[in-house]
Amino acid sequence: MLQHHCTRIVMRLLGLCLLILSPAWAATPAGVLVLNSHQYGVPIPDNITRGAVAALTEHGVGLERIYVEHLDLLRPGADIPALAAQLGHKLAGREVGLVITITQPAYDFIQQYPIVPAGVPLLASTAPTHPPGLVRGRHPSLAVPWQPDIAATLASMRRLFPERSRLLVITGANDRFLPVRDALQQALEQMAQPFEAELTDRLGYEQMLARVRNQPDDALILYSPYFSDLSGRSFIPADVALQVSSLARQPLFVTLDAYMDEGVLGGVVLRTADIGRQMGTLAAQLLRGERPFDPSLLAGLALSEPQFHWRQLGRWQLTRAQLPAGSRILGEPASLWREHRWLLLGGGAVMALLALMLVLLTGQNLRRASSEQLVRRLNQELEKQVRTDFLTGLYNRRYMMALLEQELARAGRYGSPFSLVMLDIDLFKQINDTHGHGTGDRVLMHVAALCRETLRKMDVVARIGGEEFLLLLPETGEEEARMAAERLRQIIQRRPYRQGDGQWIGVTVSMGIAGWRAEDDDMDPLLKRADDALYLAKRLGRNRVCDQREQAARMAAGATAAARELNTGQPLSS
Repeated sequence: MLQHHCTRIVMRLLGLCLLILSPAWAATPAGVLVLNSHQYGVPIPDNITRGAVAALTEHGVGLERIYVEHLDLLRPGADIPALAAQLGHKLAGREVGLVITITQPAYDFIQQYPIVPAGVPLLASTAPTHPPGLVRGRHPSLAVPWQPDIAATLASMRRLFPERSRLLVITGANDRFLPVRDALQQALEQMAQPFEAELTDRLGYEQMLARVRNQPDDALILYSPYFSDLSGRSFIPADVALQVSSLARQPLFVTLDAYMDEGVLGGVVLRTADIGRQMGTLAAQLLRGERPFDPSLLAGLALSEPQFHWRQLGRWQLTRAQLPAGSRILGEPASLWREHRWLLLGGGAVMALLALMLVLLTGQNLRRASSEQLVRRLNQELEKQVRTDFLTGLYNRRYMMALLEQELARAGRYGSPFSLVMLDIDLFKQINDTHGHGTGDRVLMHVAALCRETLRKMDVVARIGGEEFLLLLPETGEEEARMAAERLRQIIQRRPYRQGDGQWIGVTVSMGIAGWRAEDDDMDPLLKRADDALYLAKRLGRNRVCDQREQAARMAAGATAAARELNTGQPLSS
């Protein structure tokens, strides 16, 4: 009996050892938490986020260990403590070995709230208030240098336009980019032939645009991120950059690659995607224990590069030889001479092989045609990427706002009606929390496909953020728009999303409708009416379509009921 009892004890100990040594019980490698202060669709934070994720995966960190969160911290009325509690609950049970923050609000958020255990190292980007070197807070942190090379940009401006004396610096009234203005002032003082600089931080937005439009012939323009004007109005810097480039009649320079559109001459720009890639590479090395977490980690980072647009070089009669060394030229057509000059030189030197050279030249012409076709395809693809949402293939918010401005102008000129439909997927957060963000992304693509399939070819659909879509219905009054929206709502409800394992996920949407009115001078009242109607649809239980008339009717009904109760002294339900 004693021998049998001892045997059982030994077997249990052996089983326990096997469980401990089993791979299923092995510690899961620590992951990386990437915190973005903004919602989807803001160019610079999105560039940094994509670059960080790409570098992490290239260095062996699996997507299941990369936790990307778009916090939307700058949204008015955002409940930050509740957001912190939700994020902490979401990350419970996941080991985070390093945190990457993108912009100052995300850095302040993670340092203030106990989202992950104290002591987890933190790499910060675009955090203007972060001091140089290692900061020891709740999380020891290092800030990746992000400030653009203002001095190099001013030097290139002076080199390209030595005869010009004026400089208009486009900058907003927000103090978050005060270091950029300080760097500008310091660089101007150190120039042998400084510009006579004017800053727009004390102007309203419309005044700033007027200054851009009316610059004299001896002026240059430098655009730095513009977040708000003197009145406190907020703006998206990339949208302001587009507006400035469309109005500028003098050479326009920028400090960030995200603003390099066809109306910009160039500058020594900060490569925002490379900031993310550098952070992702450093994070992967830190997770593997290959680098110490100290200021030496940031040594040797090269994040600026001179970039110029080919079309603008031609406009201002500038040559490649005048540009800074190592300049990248954007939009330059393919050159047969640069690619195949050895063949041309060989043909001139070896006259005896004329017949062979004719064959080679014929081949060159074919390759040239192929190269030009490739350039056209690449330009078309680039234009598509600029104006479309990378996940759903729909237009993005930025391009939709431009289309809406055009439609508003057309309606004002010809009186042609149009309507907007604001669409939001119901309970989308539950889909993400229950099935994962990958499934959530596929649900977004499913809804986008149903919108394209159901609406007319002339209608325009855009994803404007998260699970929210905006539909533009030209030549459509509010009643017709309501019928179209109701038909779309029913189709989405009847066609749930089917996962790869055969499981069905029911999807419903709420929609708010607003029709154009003659008194709509700009898009803001129209968007607000659509958003208010969407809010009413959500408040009434979701999975429905509402418009402003329904909201007004419900308000009137509520007022009538209140008046009857006051006159009779009895509640209506009695």
